[in-house]
Amino acid sequence: ESAQANLAGLFPEAAPGSPETDWKPIPVHTVPVSEDK
Repeated sequence: ESAQANLAGLFPEAAPGSPETDWKPIPVHTVPVSEDK
C-alpha cells in the first residue's frame, strides 16, 4: 500500500479523490533478488 500511496504523493492528479481516477492502494510485497524465482 505504501508504494502506491507514495506515488500518489508524487502524482497528485492521480491521487484518490481526484475526479478522473477511482483506485484503492493494494499491498505491494517484494523479495530480495537472491530469493526471486
